[in-house]
Amino acid sequence: MDVAPLILLPAMGADARLFASQKLAFPELIVPPWIAPEPRELLRDYAARFAAVIDPGQPCWIGGASFGGMLAMEVARHLNVRGCILIGSIRGPGELPRRFRIFRPGAGLASWPVGLAPWMARCNRAMVGRWLPLSTREVLDQLCDADARFVRWATWAVLSWKPLEQAVSFPVHQIHGARDWILPASLTHPDEQVPGAGHLLPATHAEQVTMFIERVVGMQAEGI
Repeated sequence: MDVAPLILLPAMGADARLFASQKLAFPELIVPPWIAPEPRELLRDYAARFAAVIDPGQPCWIGGASFGGMLAMEVARHLNVRGCILIGSIRGPGELPRRFRIFRPGAGLASWPVGLAPWMARCNRAMVGRWLPLSTREVLDQLCDADARFVRWATWAVLSWKPLEQAVSFPVHQIHGARDWILPASLTHPDEQVPGAGHLLPATHAEQVTMFIERVVGMQAEGI
């Protein structure tokens, strides 16, 4: 039986290293690099261009962590997907916390401070990096290497995210941290909550994420 490609998109300031554990479990895993966004390009428009670049030309799974999951929901509309896997992410802009939604009118201005995150991460790594837990250091290293321009655009794109124009035609499978304060589980509809887990599940609870993906892909393969 052919194995459908698995495509995972990392969080806003992360990269393929976020899914290092999943790569060991899924040799077919693809974590594509971002393409450069156009100025003020809406998430759905970026997703259409990105889908054309990453399309494997066959049925596939797509998913992502945090921002990557939001983008995956949009990209999935342009691919032949067996399902979308959300990892500490949300299904639409209506599930964003109110503290984020109030910045929508000033999304352009709000994105600029977030663009400083890579610089701040480098400062924090230099000052306190050695005392941080390994999973936190690994995420911090990725944020240090992030493109500030992409982070600014991604922040603007999330704040400007428009609801899907029609109901999705693909299954959505969602795992979420029970103590995620960035995207609270109470505002979305996860299939599984990880007790005590925060926002970046692939880094802090890699085993649970891998097991969740294995169950989802396995159920689909068995026709459950």
